[in-house]
Amino acid sequence: LQSKRLTVADLPRNIRKSSTSSRSLSIVSMSMCGSEMCIATETGGIWIASLPDLHLKAVPTVPQAIQSVIYMAPLIAISGDDESTTLISCDGFFVDSFAIAAKYLCKPEDNLLIMADGTRTVIYDVAIRNIVLDEKRLGRAVNVSPQGDVVILSEEELVTLRLEKSST
Repeated sequence: LQSKRLTVADLPRNIRKSSTSSRSLSIVSMSMCGSEMCIATETGGIWIASLPDLHLKAVPTVPQAIQSVIYMAPLIAISGDDESTTLISCDGFFVDSFAIAAKYLCKPEDNLLIMADGTRTVIYDVAIRNIVLDEKRLGRAVNVSPQGDVVILSEEELVTLRLEKSST
């Protein structure tokens, strides 16, 4: 078992106020992709950690409040306190933005990103860079089943979206 401590001094210079602080950071979200994990902290810092050696690579980003991340190498989806969800590259470059303040992010497959805010569900195909579903749907939780189906829990129902690849 290995461990790694993230401190304020590990943050990119544009986020931290001092290079001497050894105060620990709180992790708010983590997401795996293959043998790597994306880690997001309360201060807006994002890292890619290689597993199992825990070598850290900082992702240069604009400081922002982060609620959750989904890692789909080479892309990272970030939801925060603002009114949009952002897709960036592992190098910190802007890729796309969606007009949904996603409370729930999940990835049923490596090329699909599910975003939901409690009143709306959006499915984005990363491969073709296009929204394939955008519908009003109340939901208190969104997740992916072991079979790869998207499961949406609302006050009165449990909805399963079976995603199938197009043959075209």
